[in-house]
Amino acid sequence: EMYGTGLLVFYEICDQQGTPEDERCPATDIVLLSFVCTLVGCYSKSLVGNYLAGMQAWHLIYQQP
Repeated sequence: EMYGTGLLVFYEICDQQGTPEDERCPATDIVLLSFVCTLVGCYSKSLVGNYLAGMQAWHLIYQQP
């Protein structure tokens, strides 16, 4: 459930920032950095870590780098 929430937040942030779909999966370093920077200060360290773990799982499931 936490992973799904992280992906939802990721997509919402990408939508707000106008991130093109092809930069979301596989997520570029800049997109991931922007995602983390948006979360830091608003969410706890453990929640940000869980969201990033969800991103990693999502990439592994779809065999993306």
